[in-house]
Formats: sequence, C-alpha cells, structure tokens
Amino acid sequence: MRQLVLLLLVITNLCNSFAQNYPPEWRMYTSEGYLYSIASEENEKNMSKTRFEEHLLNTARTNLAKQIEVRIQNYAQINKQAVNGRTSIHYSSNASFSTDVNVKLLRTLYTYNPTTKQGHAIAYVEKRVARDYYEKELLSVLSKSDNVIEEANNLIKNGFKNKAKNVLEQNLYLFKSVEEPLYWLNIYEIPETEYSDWHTQFSRREQTFKSMIADLQHGTI
Repeated sequence: MRQLVLLLLVITNLCNSFAQNYPPEWRMYTSEGYLYSIASEENEKNMSKTRFEEHLLNTARTNLAKQIEVRIQNYAQINKQAVNGRTSIHYSSNASFSTDVNVKLLRTLYTYNPTTKQGHAIAYVEKRVARDYYEKELLSVLSKSDNVIEEANNLIKNGFKNKAKNVLEQNLYLFKSVEEPLYWLNIYEIPETEYSDWHTQFSRREQTFKSMIADLQHGTI
C-alpha cells in the first residue's frame, strides 16, 4: 500500500512539475476538491495547432488516468482491510476496473501561446460532482430493490409464492451492480460516514432479499 501511495505522489509531482506556468484561472482546478493533471510543453516539433492540442490533451488525460489507476489498484489489492481510515466491503473486494475505459465526468482545458510556442492542457474531475453522479446511480438501485420487495410481498399476499421467489432471485443482480459506483465513491473520497451509510442500506436490502427467498424456499412464509 505504501508503495502505491508513493507511486501516486511521484506521478502527480512529475505530471505537474512541468506545469508551473499554467494559466492562473486554472488554480481552482488544482485545489483539494479536484483530481487533476496538467501537461505543459513547447511545440519544438512545429506540430500543427490541432495536432499539438490533441497531443497535450491526451497527455493530461493519460496522466490523470494513471493517478486514478493507482487509487483503484490500492483499493483492489486490499480486501476488508483499513484504507485511509475506512474499511473495504465485499461489494468491492473482488472488483477491478480499468482506466482504459472512459473516466466519466472528466473535463479538459487547453491554452497555447503562438509566440513562445508554449502549450498547457489540464484534465480534471471535480470530486463533489463525481460523487453526486455515482450516488444517483446508487439511489436508482435502492429504488429498484425496494420496488422488487414490494412486488414480491404483493405476490405473496395473493398466493403466488413461487413467482415471488423467482422475482427476488432474478433481481439479486442489483446488488452486484452497486460494486462500481461504491468503488468510484471511494476513489473520489466520499466521507466515511456517508460511505458506511450506503453500505448499510444495501446490506440490509440484500439480506431482505435472501431471507425472503429462504423463507419461500422452505415454505415458512
């Protein structure tokens, strides 16, 4: 874990050590509320404006993805162990996600001085916006799981116990689908109490599903 943290710091320092003269209006994106990477370079090869811009933006995106990948590897390698004061849960213990896929909510900015041929690019994600995005996904899953429980109870009341059991079993995948949002909430540093609350809500609903299935299986309802 210590090696991964050190690697993250090295990547961040290397990515931004060449970007000391970035535009002052970008300063807000380098604050604690963002994950970011800045790429600065002189157009020594006389690339076209479009090509040089694409080159710098790709560099910034790649370096930010590397930062996120280190965070992902950090959580993926630690199963049910304390990570910066929080504990990994089973939803994310066996998951792995690749930064080869698109990093959602990533934004970029670019500036170029034709006189000095100096270009700057920044790739960033606002942590609060990212957390809101993934929390909406979790709220959607919670709503679906509650609807399934309600549907199953209605079927049971009307005597359709086998159908109720099938409905519950067919929707157990919902709790698998929360792995990725919970993972990304950790990456974007959701407060520990909020993370724990999400964990508790899904654990309770998953247990409700499994208890109802078991009761229906053995005819105890």
